[in-house]
Amino acid sequence: MSNFVGVVSSSPPSQPSSSGGFSPRLSSPSRLPSTLQDKLEKESWSTVSEQRRIHKEIDKETKVIEARSKVGKENAGLGTLGGLGGGGVGCDSHEFEKNRKAQEGAEGRAHASDFNSARRKVKALAKEEKKEEVAFNLNIERDFERRMMTQRKAEAEERRKAQREEWEARRAAKEAMKRSEGDALRAQVAYEREQRIREAEIKEKARLEKVQERRRRIINKREEKRRLEKEMIERKQTEHKEFEEEWEKEQTHRTEIGKAKKVKDRVYKNLGRLNEETSLLDIPFGA
Repeated sequence: MSNFVGVVSSSPPSQPSSSGGFSPRLSSPSRLPSTLQDKLEKESWSTVSEQRRIHKEIDKETKVIEARSKVGKENAGLGTLGGLGGGGVGCDSHEFEKNRKAQEGAEGRAHASDFNSARRKVKALAKEEKKEEVAFNLNIERDFERRMMTQRKAEAEERRKAQREEWEARRAAKEAMKRSEGDALRAQVAYEREQRIREAEIKEKARLEKVQERRRRIINKREEKRRLEKEMIERKQTEHKEFEEEWEKEQTHRTEIGKAKKVKDRVYKNLGRLNEETSLLDIPFGA
C-alpha cells in the first residue's frame, strides 16, 4: 500500500451512492456545470479506479467553485464601502479628492485583505482537500486491502480446498493402487503357487515314470536272467542227459568190451588149455 502523510479527517469526503459509486459532498448539485453532471453520470458505471479519479476531479472543481462564490460574496459586501465617506453637499474638490483617495486606499486595502483572505481560504481549502484526499485514499486503500484480504482468504480457501481434494484424490488413487497391487500380488502368488504345483506334478510324474522304467528294466533283467538261467539249466540238464547217455553208451560199450574181453580171455584160456592139451594148433587166435 502507498504511504500517505497527512491528518485523517473525522468525516469522509464523500458517501457511497446507491449505484455503488461515490457522490461528491455538495449542498446544491444543481449548481454544478454540465461537465460535472456528465462526470457524475459517468461515475455510476465506471470502475473503481475511474470512480476515484472522477471523484477527485469533481471534488476539486466543486471546492474551487465554492471558494470563488464565497470570495465573490465577500467582495460584493465589502464593495459597499465605496459609498462611505462620499462627498456630501457643499464639499470642495480637495475634500472630495481626499475622500476619493481615502476611499481608494480603503478599497485597495480591503481588496488586498480580501485577496489575502481568499488566498488563505483557498490554501485552507486545498489543505483540507489534501487531508480529505489523504483520508479518502486511506479509506480506499483500506477498503481495497480489506477486499484483497477477503479475496486472498477466499483464494487461499479455494487453494486449500483444491489441495485437500487433490490429496483425497491422491489418497484414493494410492489406496486403489494398493488394492490393485494387492490383488495383482495375490494373483501372482496364486499363479506362482499353481505353477509350482504343476511343476511339482510334472517332476513327480517324470520321477514315477523313471521309477517305473527302472522297475521295468529290473524286471526285464530279472526275467532275462531267469530265462538265461532256465536255458542254462535246461542246457546243463540236456548236456548232463547227453553225458549220461554217452556215459551209459560208453559203459555199455565198456561192458560189451569187457564181456568181449572176458569172452576173449575165456576163449584164450580155453584155447590155451586146448593147446596145452593138444599142442596141435600153431595158428594164433584171430590170425
